[in-house]
Amino acid sequence: MNYFKIYSLTLFLIFIHKKDAYIIIDQSPANVRFDSITTLSTRCTFLRDESTNIVHPLAIVLAQSKNLDNIFQNIASVFLCSDPLKIKERSENVKVDGKINGSSSYLQYEVHFPTSIDFGFYRCTVSGLDRSYDVIHEIKVSEIQSSSSTVSELLAENRKLVDRVTKLENQVKVFSDSCVKSTDLQRFQNDITQENDEKFKDVHNTLSLLNDSNHFLASTHNSSKEIMFRAQFTFENSTYYLSRFGVDRFHSAEIVCATYGGYLAEIDTASEYNVIVHSIKLHVQKESPFIGLVTDGSSNNWIYSFSRTPATYLLWNPNGDPSIGKNENCVILSPTYGFTMANIPCNNYLNMPWHYLCEVTPQKFT
Repeated sequence: MNYFKIYSLTLFLIFIHKKDAYIIIDQSPANVRFDSITTLSTRCTFLRDESTNIVHPLAIVLAQSKNLDNIFQNIASVFLCSDPLKIKERSENVKVDGKINGSSSYLQYEVHFPTSIDFGFYRCTVSGLDRSYDVIHEIKVSEIQSSSSTVSELLAENRKLVDRVTKLENQVKVFSDSCVKSTDLQRFQNDITQENDEKFKDVHNTLSLLNDSNHFLASTHNSSKEIMFRAQFTFENSTYYLSRFGVDRFHSAEIVCATYGGYLAEIDTASEYNVIVHSIKLHVQKESPFIGLVTDGSSNNWIYSFSRTPATYLLWNPNGDPSIGKNENCVILSPTYGFTMANIPCNNYLNMPWHYLCEVTPQKFT
C-alpha cells in the first residue's frame, strides 16, 4: 500500500529593497495528499502600482532549492518581448506560461504527476527598471513542506480503500449476473478497449503538438539572437554576445541584454578580460562596447551594474581614466587603447550609437 503525505505551504519574504515588491506566489493546491493530486502549480505574479520600486518590469525568473542552505537552481523564466522558457530540463510533464506586461506580469510553472523533487523552496525574482531607469531586483520565496500522516489517518485511508474495493466487486458481480451471453460481455470489452485506444492516441497527439511548439519557440528565440548579435563566445560558465547594432544610452543596452536572459558583461578577473578582448578583436576594430560597470559619479567606487557588488577587476586606459566628477558614470572597452576601460557619459555621448557586450550566466540569478 502507498503511504500518504500531507503538503502544506509556508510563505515568507526576503527583502532587498525598502518597499514590498508586490510579488504574489500562489501554490495550487496548498494543502494536499501527495498521492491524490495530478498537478502542482506555482505562479509568480508581479503587480505594479504607484508605490512599487519597479516601474518597468523586464523579467521574472523562478528558481527551486531543496532547502535554503543549497544554491537555488533556475527552472523557468519569462522576459520582455519573449515567450516563457524552461531553464531546467525536465520530462514533458512540465508546462510553463507567462508574460511581461506593464501593470501585471506573471510566470506559471505546472508539474503534472509531481514527485518528491518538486517540493522544497521556490524563489521568484522580478527584474526591472526603477523610476531612475536603474536595474533593480525584487525577490520572494515560498516553501512546500511535507510531513507524514498519522497512524489514525493511514488507517482511515485504508478503510476507505477497502470500502471502494468492496463496492467495485459488488458492481462486477451484478454486471456478470446480468450478462446472458458471453458474446455480449466480449462486445462490451471490445468497445471499452477501442475507446481507451482512441483516448491514448489523442493524448499522444497532444503531447507531440506541445513538443513541436516548444521547439518552434526555441528556434524563434535563437533566430532573433542572430539578428541582434554579431558574435557569440564563452568563458567558464558564461556566454557572451557582442551586439550587431549600437544604442544611444547605457540603459537601452541593459534592456536588450535582459530581454535575452542576461545583463551587461561583468568582468571579474584578468583571465575573463583577456578572453573577452581577444574575442572582440576578431570581430570589430573601432566599436567601443558598453560593459556592466558604473559609479554614482561622486567617488571612484566602481560597481557592477547588475549584481550591484564592488568591482574586482579594473584595467583603465592610460589617457587619464577614470575621470571623476564629469558625469562620466558608465564604462566602455576603448579600442583606441587596446580595449582597456574608459568611462564616458551614460546617455547620448557624442550623439553616436554605442555597442554593448551581454553576458548570460544562470548562476547570477542565484
